[in-house]
Amino acid sequence: MIQRTLFGKSKREIILDFLNPYLPILEKLKEPHEFSKEEIRTLLKKEKKKALLKRNEKMYRKEDCEITAEELMNGKIKVDKILSNQYFLEEYNRTSMNRANAYPGQKPYLITCNNKKIGLLTLSVPLFSIRQRNETGIDLSEHSGYNIQICVSYPWAAPFLTGKLLASIGCAMSYEERMDFVETTSLYGKSIQYDRLPFLRYKGLTNGIGRITNIFPPELFKEGLDLLKRLNLISENTAKSHSNRSKNVLRLLMKHAELEGDVNNGRVRRGYYLCLINKSLKGYKQKWEPPHSIEEAIEYWRKRWLVKRL
Repeated sequence: MIQRTLFGKSKREIILDFLNPYLPILEKLKEPHEFSKEEIRTLLKKEKKKALLKRNEKMYRKEDCEITAEELMNGKIKVDKILSNQYFLEEYNRTSMNRANAYPGQKPYLITCNNKKIGLLTLSVPLFSIRQRNETGIDLSEHSGYNIQICVSYPWAAPFLTGKLLASIGCAMSYEERMDFVETTSLYGKSIQYDRLPFLRYKGLTNGIGRITNIFPPELFKEGLDLLKRLNLISENTAKSHSNRSKNVLRLLMKHAELEGDVNNGRVRRGYYLCLINKSLKGYKQKWEPPHSIEEAIEYWRKRWLVKRL
């Protein structure tokens, strides 16, 4: 017998209604499937953008969200290290399409212009194993480097290509600290943000295993977990253990909606980008060195990208 709720619908029907915007993606998880960048954009871009705009309306005052190209050209751009992990998480979760539940990186920074927030940046340890880097001859036991783990602009600054500014600053900071290399990956596919930065070279796509949750808006997992609790389909203790595991939440939602498929069937390949700093590295063939300082990175970005938007 199908158990009905107070709303006259079964629990399965309620969960299916909740998952409805994402069913085209979930249907593809019946068998192994590699999602292309175009496919992700078509299926989910509107939902993620809608969720982000809704979140920004609640979090920010209008006067904090207004910045002009003239301000960015002539204002004081600062890079400040964030000392509070909690503050960084709160800011990141307000600005990014994805949501972090744990401290994301070793060195978090807030980038501002005239005290207006324009971006967030973290430098972390290099990725454990990447085929493209291994082919370059970099050995993590012998060479030091950074991974630009988070590189996200605030929505009001993004139209001025501040993502390229943040990436340039990350490369400059790695050069200043005498690292051998700096690397990063896109959210999915080749990245517009890192495109045409001559010192940060595209090296191919990652394997993309286990990255399916990155293409969904973070609200899906938070609200989905709340829904499972309201329907008494998950205990409070189990909910706490799943709160940082988006894949587990998605798996439970699919189970109770009686959807066929496995979350591990989805592959989302990321673009891998590498900047070699140490000229003695085996694969060093770069014509362009990264900016040698934060100030040089800012000036490069202003002359190369911002001036066209004045």
